[in-house]
Amino acid sequence: MGVPFEALIPYAICLGMFGVSGAALSKIRHMQNGGKRGRHSVDQWDRQSRSSSSRLITKHTANG
Repeated sequence: MGVPFEALIPYAICLGMFGVSGAALSKIRHMQNGGKRGRHSVDQWDRQSRSSSSRLITKHTANG
């Protein structure tokens, strides 16, 4: 005897909501990061080099 499809509807709803919430969180993080992909495993070296690069860029553009 098979499983009636009515029993699977709540599972489909839960699975669908997990997918929707995951996609929404991904989109929000993408928008918060200025439209770029998120960075993973950012350590002290990466943070230091990024801040150094941004300081050099602002200093260079400020001088004209």
